[in-house]
Amino acid sequence: MRVNDMRLVRFSFALPLCTLSLVGALRGQERSVSLAAGGGLLLVDKASSTIVGSRGVTVFFRLSWRRFPLILDASVQNVARNRDIIFGPCPPPSVGPPCGSSPFLGPITAFTLAPAIQATQRVPVAAWLFRFGPSVSWLSGREPGSHPLAAGLRAGISVRNGRAQSGLLISADYFRLFRTGTPPTWFLPVTIGWQF
Repeated sequence: MRVNDMRLVRFSFALPLCTLSLVGALRGQERSVSLAAGGGLLLVDKASSTIVGSRGVTVFFRLSWRRFPLILDASVQNVARNRDIIFGPCPPPSVGPPCGSSPFLGPITAFTLAPAIQATQRVPVAAWLFRFGPSVSWLSGREPGSHPLAAGLRAGISVRNGRAQSGLLISADYFRLFRTGTPPTWFLPVTIGWQF
């Protein structure tokens, strides 16, 4: 396992643990900020699935304000290296055209910050949460020569069980990355988490 993969695994465990310790410290006092954390499955655009896998994992940490319809998400998206592609040897120059450079097999890792406006629709046993806003992603794992920063837009929907401000949170978000000619151009994380 590579060093970057190990760092991602450690970060994936550290984020929920830090969230739980923050929640324990804030639980006894009235606060205007709500915290949420979770993780789940990540789907990636098909343009990158020919070489890099089209599925991965994601984790998120979310701050929301109880009195204002604003949220701030910090998340990590990771698509592992594609190990299913088999390459044959290059033919000699006399037999055929020379081989080009090796295709990018991954992994792709993106760290994303996404502020958004969030609207809440309450129903008797749950709340629907709708959000829309900009995003910026830093791709530490990417195709060589591509730009590490990508601006974008994000739209999402969540359902939170119960009538309180906390509970089980099931979410789906669409992140559109404004990248020219280089995948990935979008992420679709489907996550399960807890809002505290």
